[in-house]
Amino acid sequence: MSVNNLEKNSNRRTVLDDYEALIYVLTWLGTFGFSTETRRAKEVDNWGEEIKPLICEWHMPGSYITIAMKKRMYLHSTDSFSDIVHHLNPDIEDIALLQYLLHDLRTALVDNTEFGPEFVGTFVQTVYDDTNDDLSVPVSRPGLTSFARHVLLLKNHTYQCIDPIEKRAEKASEISKKFVDILDKYANACREILDDQSRTGGSSEASEQNDDV
Repeated sequence: MSVNNLEKNSNRRTVLDDYEALIYVLTWLGTFGFSTETRRAKEVDNWGEEIKPLICEWHMPGSYITIAMKKRMYLHSTDSFSDIVHHLNPDIEDIALLQYLLHDLRTALVDNTEFGPEFVGTFVQTVYDDTNDDLSVPVSRPGLTSFARHVLLLKNHTYQCIDPIEKRAEKASEISKKFVDILDKYANACREILDDQSRTGGSSEASEQNDDV
């Protein structure tokens, strides 16, 4: 489920919400497996406690708002998302392909620098307008300490909160095209790999395909 739907906010819903949900589904399958043969083995620490991948924070008891907060946190940057992707099941064949795919899909959905800084990331940004600060309170106003004047300036601040997830709806068609193009690119590459394997009767590792994907 997308952040918008978890938060039940007023942001306009677009196909990008479905693409965001697709990232979650692919990540979950890559972490826990998609069949009996690829099921992830239970891991325990030195004290016998189960080690749960970070993605479990996307599916946990409690408030939907808390889950949405975790999703915003891990989707916000490549580094934070790497913490999730790092825990994909290494026993799944060619899992590296899925890791590369997920990183590229997140970048297409979240890091839209070409549209401006307000379209980048998933954290709500607070933007202040202080263009009239110096006109709001005279510097030599009697009876005000420098800190009191500072507080009065803050009182006169105007600001707005910008949600990049809300902003991206304005560019839904452009972002959607980037997202689908990435899916097509990886799908075509995987078909080529499978065709090559069927011709040669061998198997190929994802690491051997990096230059082509």
